[in-house]
Parts: sequence; structure tokens; C-alpha cells
Amino acid sequence: MPEVATNAELLQRLEQLERRTRQVEVDWAKAVGDARLAEAALKRVEAERDEYKKLYVVMLEQVRRLEAGLVGQKRERYVPTSEQLTMDVVSSLVPEDDAPVTATTATGTTVTGTTVTVETHERVKPTGRRPLPEKLPRVLVEVLPPDVEKHGTDAFERIGEDVSETIEKRPASVVVVRTVRGKYVSKQKLDALKVGESTPVLQAPALELPIPRGVAGPGFLADTIVKRWVEHQPLHRMERTYGREGYDVNRSTICGWHEAVAQLTAPLVEAMWDDARANAPYLCTDATGVLVVARRA
Repeated sequence: MPEVATNAELLQRLEQLERRTRQVEVDWAKAVGDARLAEAALKRVEAERDEYKKLYVVMLEQVRRLEAGLVGQKRERYVPTSEQLTMDVVSSLVPEDDAPVTATTATGTTVTGTTVTVETHERVKPTGRRPLPEKLPRVLVEVLPPDVEKHGTDAFERIGEDVSETIEKRPASVVVVRTVRGKYVSKQKLDALKVGESTPVLQAPALELPIPRGVAGPGFLADTIVKRWVEHQPLHRMERTYGREGYDVNRSTICGWHEAVAQLTAPLVEAMWDDARANAPYLCTDATGVLVVARRA
């Protein structure tokens, strides 16, 4: 015959079950809290991982562009905007003071930069053709109708005018500057000069030229330097250009002029180098790579 539990035993068992139930609830709540903390930590780690992935991709692209500009193939090195490539490389090496700001353009391209405060201004609405510069000299050409030319302007009343402007170019010309330095003697000592006595003769000093006793003046030398080093015109083409203008000069002569001018401006160039080394935050150089044969051991 099964034993029958008394009321005291039942109450004791019921209290034990209640304590176990409360302990299970506490353990469950703690487990749920730990799960939420773990989920938040996981999301934070995933966000950091995605950010590092973006930085990794950006650094790979910068390294690729740097390698293409230095040791890449010829079609990669000669890019349309080599200056922009150089500045991109420099900007990647120099830290920025302001925090970068990311914006999206109308075409969907993401642009990263720093914020700049721009003053409010009014922009003139473009009307098509850009006006000609006011600094250029104007030559007035007035055109009259045939009847006005025939009877004269006194027979007509001018009620208005239409003005139009076109661009023209005056042909370049090479001129010879003849410098005359007169010799003078005092009229009081003119008779002494006639009889052969010593008389002081007055004459202005010779004009100083960039190349002593040279035939090229400063303006002509400046024109050759601009054509060669700014417009990248070779010497043989420059030789033909001056020949068409009436002055035949050999390319070897122009090369000698440039060598003399380089010696003349050497102190100025050295001073510019000293200033750049002392005050410039960084120096920009050509990013074109040069292949060098390794020295054998």
C-alpha cells in the first residue's frame, strides 16, 4: 500500500519547487541579458570589420595608382592629368587637419573632402560667348554705307550704331636695335683738339646686356627661353620660325645663349632651392619611373 504524504511534506515539496522555479527564472533572465550583450558586441565588431574593409580597399587603390605612376606600363604612366595623380599621392601621405566629409553627387559618385566656408555671392548667368578681355588693345574700324561715302556724313544724321568685335593677330617681327653712343668734346677745347693736344672726350657707357658683347638682347633671349621651356618648341623648329621672320640663326647659337643665361641666373635658382628646402612642407617631383640596370656583384 503506497505511503500517503502528510500536509507538512507536501508544503515542503511545494516550497522547494517554488525556489527551483525562481532560480530557473533568474538564470533565464541572466542568459537573455548575456545574449543581448553578446549580440550588441557582435554588431559593433561587424561594423568595425566593414570600416576596416573600406579602408583596406582605399589603400589598395592608392597603392595601385602609386605603382602605376612609378613603375607601371607606359600607357599607365602617361595619364591625361599627371599633376592630379601627383597631388593625390601627396595628399595621401600628408595628414589632414580637418575631419573628412563624405558626400554623394548627382551621378551617384561618393566624394570625400573637408568642409570649406564659402561667402555668399551672385553669379552672372552665362549668355553664351565669353566677352573679349578688356586688357587687349582695340583698333577702331568704321564702315560707312556706300551712299554716305558718296554724299558725305554732313548730309546724314547718325541715329545709332552696331558694334562687333573680332580677334586678330599682328605678325611677330624681329627688329634690330641700333644703339648710338655719341662722343662729345667741350667747345672751349675744340681748337686744342685740332692742333693735336690732349682733350677729354665724353661718351656714355655701353648698355649692359645679359650676354656681354652678345648680339641677342634681353627681349629676344626671353622669347627663345619661353618657346623652348614653356611652349616645348625644339631648337630646329625655333630655327625655322625665326628664319620665316627674317633672321637666320643656327640652333647651336641659341643653345649657347641658353647656356650663358643659365650661368647668369644660377644664383637666383640656388636661392630658390634654399628657400624651398627651408620653408616648403614638401617638394613635388615627377612621378615617372626610370628603369635602372642592377649593378653586378
